Amino acid sequence: MLLFSLLIAITLKQLWKSSNPLQYDAWLITLDTQLSHWLHKIDINDTTINFSIVISLASIATFAVSSTLHQYNHFLYIVFSCAVLLYSFGRGELTRHITDFIVAEAKGDWHQACLAAQAIQTPASSIEPNHWAKLNKSFLSQANYQGFERFFAVVFWFALFGPVGAICYRLCHLWLQQVVPRSAHTNTKTHREFTRLIAIIEWPAVRVLGLTYAVTGNFTSCMHAWKQSNTKNISNQDVLLQSLEGALAVDHDIPQTQEITRRELEALQQLQTRTLWFWVGCIAIVFIL
Repeated sequence: MLLFSLLIAITLKQLWKSSNPLQYDAWLITLDTQLSHWLHKIDINDTTINFSIVISLASIATFAVSSTLHQYNHFLYIVFSCAVLLYSFGRGELTRHITDFIVAEAKGDWHQACLAAQAIQTPASSIEPNHWAKLNKSFLSQANYQGFERFFAVVFWFALFGPVGAICYRLCHLWLQQVVPRSAHTNTKTHREFTRLIAIIEWPAVRVLGLTYAVTGNFTSCMHAWKQSNTKNISNQDVLLQSLEGALAVDHDIPQTQEITRRELEALQQLQTRTLWFWVGCIAIVFIL
């Protein structure tokens, strides 16, 4: 049933694209505000405690509903799992921003390229004007990570723990992106703690994705890059970038030109599509056996 839920959810996500009607997040900020108000009465002012309460309630509620439906009504269980998956998938539309970036770069429009880059949270403002090679590399890295965060990480935790795994992963990201910046009790330490929490959660999924890039891309160079990245103290995003460059057999001696970047971005989308269906096939085999 998890497999059916996953296939239906992926299909609906592709049809809806960025207009996913189930991705309504205002309730999270409202809930945090209410919790802060209640906890303030007993002198507790910590967004981490708010998060702990929300993630616990969401986990318990999702587990209770999914367990009950799984036992008594398989059809409703599939519907519920689809709804949780569709909510848990990443926000926005990655493909459109990649296309916008490619078009802007082809025209040599630095401003539009930066806007497309910032749309997927690439730190374009910190890059020197007209330093295309650096912007291209940063955009490729961020697009690769965004594909992971929007789909692969959700599928990974859904395959392991069902709807509970998917919803918990998404709530962690939403809390860091939407609640923490708005909280009156947020400081640098709090932001760093949530960033570290997400890095820990993503660690196994990043390694599995990097490994499967070797199957769906260039095996030899990807395995070499994957092994090297796991011996270094680098971020999950950098591990994914090195695995991607290995899978695409990127030659680092060749300058990062406009044409090379376009080909790499197009190859990235094709690679991630192949990898996603490879994951689905593996999940199908596991459940069948």
